[in-house]
Amino acid sequence: MRTGGDRLLALDLGAVQRVVDVCGGDGAVLAALLRRWPAMRGILAEQPGMLDDALAIRQPDIASRCVPFTGDVFESLPGDAELYLLVDVLSTWEDDWAGALLASISRAMAGSGRLLLTDPQHASAAAPCARSEAALRDLLERSGFSLLSLETTDAHIVAWAAPEASR
Repeated sequence: MRTGGDRLLALDLGAVQRVVDVCGGDGAVLAALLRRWPAMRGILAEQPGMLDDALAIRQPDIASRCVPFTGDVFESLPGDAELYLLVDVLSTWEDDWAGALLASISRAMAGSGRLLLTDPQHASAAAPCARSEAALRDLLERSGFSLLSLETTDAHIVAWAAPEASR
């Protein structure tokens, strides 16, 4: 599971009915959340060709509550979810691409819902574009989000944000 995903399991997300894991990779984080909260339904949104390896969401205990979504996540994402996840994703993209992804999420939210993201604070081979707290705050604001809370744990940032329209 992606490193930041462990942090999500410690949060109380039991009231969330529908979640979209954006660029969710193999689906392990979303699968773990669906196992932890049986009333939750999920969508694993990935770029074309990436869902072939998403075996975690095809397990019998959660497959009926998880839908794969493939498409250009920079252009369009499923709407009507209460929660959108970005787990260790933004640090893989330079600001222009990260901003485009955030803008796509904001459009899908249509003024409601929340964004929950985790990201490493320090650059590495897996996170070449890791951002400081200030840089992440700036990127979120430039992409139409209001930062609701931000905390650092270990070498990760965990942030909650909402579209500007829902403030």
